[in-house]
Amino acid sequence: MRFVGVHYAITAEQRDGLLAQADDAKKMEFFGAEIEEKWEEEHGQISDTAWETIHCCLTDSGKPDPKAGAAPLNLAILGGQQVLKSEKAYIIRLVEADQVNEVAAALKGLDKGWMEGMFKKHSPDDGQDVIDITWDWFDKMRAFFARAAKNGRPVLFTADQ
Repeated sequence: MRFVGVHYAITAEQRDGLLAQADDAKKMEFFGAEIEEKWEEEHGQISDTAWETIHCCLTDSGKPDPKAGAAPLNLAILGGQQVLKSEKAYIIRLVEADQVNEVAAALKGLDKGWMEGMFKKHSPDDGQDVIDITWDWFDKMRAFFARAAKNGRPVLFTADQ
C-alpha cells in the first residue's frame, strides 16, 4: 500500500527543536505538536501517493531508494538527512535551507516532457492519466520548493509506511 507524502517548509527553530529530541518517540511527539499541528498551507505541500514515482523519476531508479540518484534532485524526497533512527513506521527526511535552494533550481529546469520520459521508463504500464496526475503533484512540489527557497527554510519530507 502506498502512503501519502507531505513536505513541510519549517523554521530554523523547528529544525533545531526536532533534531534536539533525544529519541524517535520524542522526535515524533515534537513533529506532531510543533510542525504537523501548526501546518501553514503556504509552507506545506502534499504529494499524495505520487511521491514514490516522482522520487524514482528524479533519481532514475526503479524503486524509492534513499541512496539512489545524485544531488540535488535526489534530495527532493528521500535523499535528505534521515531524522528518525528507524523508518519502519514513519519517514522524516530533512533538507537543509542551502540545499533547498539547489533543489529548487534543479527542479525548475524540468519540464513535462522530461517527466513523461522518466515516468514511461519506470512505470511503462501506466497510462497518460496517471502521468498527468503525477505531473500535477510534481509541479506543485516544484512550486513549494521555490517558495521554501525564497523564504530560506529547511524542508522536511514525511510519509508513514
